[in-house]
This record gives sequence, C-alpha cells and structure tokens, in this order.
Amino acid sequence: MLLAPVPVRGRVIGPNNEPIPGATVVVKGSTVGTATDADGNFSLTLPDGNVTLVISSIGFANQEVAVNGRSTLSITLQNDTKALDEVVVVGYGTQRRQDVTGSIATVKAEDLRTQGTNTVQKSLQGRVAGVQIESSGGNPGSGVRVIVRGAGSLNNNDPLYIVDGVQVDNINNLQPTDIASFDILKDASAAAIYGSRAANGVVLITTKGGKKGENRIDFNAYYGVQQIAKKIDVLNASEWATVSNTAHDAAGLPRLDIAQNPESLGAGTDWQKEIYQTAPMQNYTLGASGAAKTSPTTCRAGT
Repeated sequence: MLLAPVPVRGRVIGPNNEPIPGATVVVKGSTVGTATDADGNFSLTLPDGNVTLVISSIGFANQEVAVNGRSTLSITLQNDTKALDEVVVVGYGTQRRQDVTGSIATVKAEDLRTQGTNTVQKSLQGRVAGVQIESSGGNPGSGVRVIVRGAGSLNNNDPLYIVDGVQVDNINNLQPTDIASFDILKDASAAAIYGSRAANGVVLITTKGGKKGENRIDFNAYYGVQQIAKKIDVLNASEWATVSNTAHDAAGLPRLDIAQNPESLGAGTDWQKEIYQTAPMQNYTLGASGAAKTSPTTCRAGT
C-alpha cells in the first residue's frame, strides 16, 4: 500500500526568536529537502507523516525533529558553541577557525563594555597580544594610538580600520556599546586581501544593527575616579637651596640670591600635589534600536 504524500509547513528561528534564512531542512536518510526563505519559513512534501527532519544552518547546532503527523512545525535552533568549528571570514572566502593559519585576534563585545572606558582603543588595552595601545601625545585629549606588530613605517604606523566593510581614518567616534564584533588581522597574510594598506595590520569592526520585530532601549552608565599612581620624590624648597649652594660653591660661582638662606624657604609648594588631583570621570550612553520589515534602523547618542 502506497502512502499518500504529506505536505508540511514550518518556521525556523534562533534562540532570540529571530528568523533564520537559508537553513536546510532535509528528510533524514534521504535527499528530499528544502531551504528556509528570508523569514525563516519553509514548505515541504513528505513521503509520509512519520519521518524525521534534520535542520541545519551555519553557526547553529543541527537539530532533528520528528514530524509525527503534524502539518505545521515551529523549530528553534541553538547557537553552536564549538569554537573550532566557527566560520571565519578571511576576506577572500570563509574557513573554519581551526583551519586559519593567519594571526587573527578576536575581542568579545561584552568585554569592551565592561572596561569602564568611553573609547574603543582604551577598552582594548591589555586584551590583545601583539597590539600596543598607547597615548598619541602628552596633551590632554590627544587620543590613543594603536600599533600592531610594532613600528613598520617611518610616516604612519596606524592600522587599516574597516567598519562595516568601509575604510575609515580612525574609530574615535565609536562607542564600545555600539560594537557587535571586533577582529584584528595581525600578520602579513592580510596583504592578500587589502594590499599595501594592510602593512600595519587590519582592524575589522562590525557595529550593531536593529533586529526585525524587536525594539530596544539601552542605557549604560559608569562613574569613577582617577588619580596618579606614583609621585616622583623631589626636593622641597629648602633642600633645593642647600643643593644649589653646594653646587655653586664647588664650581666657584656666586650663590643665587634666592638660595642665600635655605632655612627661610621652608618646604615651599608641592606642585605635584597641586597639579595631580583626584578627578572624577563619568560616561553615559543611550541607544534606541529596532528594525522594520524592509530596512533596519539604529540610532545612538552618547556623552
């Protein structure tokens, strides 16, 4: 007796209820299958109503679902936590992370947000091996310089910054809370992708975008204080005058008028104490994100 074909429809979603397009839905042990559309929906005609479907998608763990005569299915895939099988975009294709021979450093977005800083560069300090994060000057507000693999050029040692696929001069305007993923290509193989621009390394950043059907309001705040870690042990006014007199006497030179009577000068002013005060620091970011069915929108504001 031949069994009548059984039509079945369903939807494949992720752990956050987001649709998974392009997921493969196959009858176990056969070549009968299909793929989900942009909204995660699929339809398939089964040889009978008691088969098992195997659902798979890149980045998610495979799942088997018994149909048991049902005509409508709702399937939720879980993220695949096996790091060695993670797919890495290398610019000229994709590879599993364990197959990548180049030096790629990855920083999680959660780690950037927990640093308590208002710049991406400062959030990276001490987190990436082979990458130096240092001040670009001694003036207040002079910014931060990122050096990958040391100094490789006489003129400019800045890496190539790629934000959402677009080259930018710097990432000073990015908030750590705006970043979804952060990767650094540190070795010379990056030149195969970006040419001579990658001589000083490449920083790849993907920012967050809205998700369809989900509106979110994010508020992040932190407050702290900063102070100098160690002061230099220097002479006070009286001690300086004594040393000055000794030096001038040894050189056969007349003493300075200001140093004639060291005891009258006292301790003087401790300029390190006057300059290096305990300073408060604070940062607040407010973000609203969401996406319509046609195009995602994201806006953020920070102070």
